[in-house]
Amino acid sequence: ICPKCGNREAYYWAVQTRSADEPMTRFFRCTKCGYTWREYD
Repeated sequence: ICPKCGNREAYYWAVQTRSADEPMTRFFRCTKCGYTWREYD
């Protein structure tokens, strides 16, 4: 759910942002307002 507009649809992709033994970081982009945020596993 988009923290900015509350939309329930978003694109997401996962990136290894730090060292290989760190968990993946997931980036989300809202399909409605275009806001991008990230979550850590």
